[in-house]
Amino acid sequence: MHSFDHVEDTSKGLIIKLTIVITGVNFMPSFKCKDIGMKCDFTAEAKTQDELMKKISAHAASAHGMKTVPAETMTAIKKAIKK
Repeated sequence: MHSFDHVEDTSKGLIIKLTIVITGVNFMPSFKCKDIGMKCDFTAEAKTQDELMKKISAHAASAHGMKTVPAETMTAIKKAIKK
């Protein structure tokens, strides 16, 4: 769990305190085949989007027989990546 506090003095002399608590949040890019309509349980995450795309491409080739990923599918994949 991470907690961040921010205190700001506004021009009217008011003090605003905002506390944000983050639990179980994943900031690494991730992908699920199901998110593009595939009947597939594949999920992947990586430190960078480039690393994630390599994992997705390897999966597409081995599990779905895609030697190259069609442009339409690639667009759907990029939209489905959660950051």
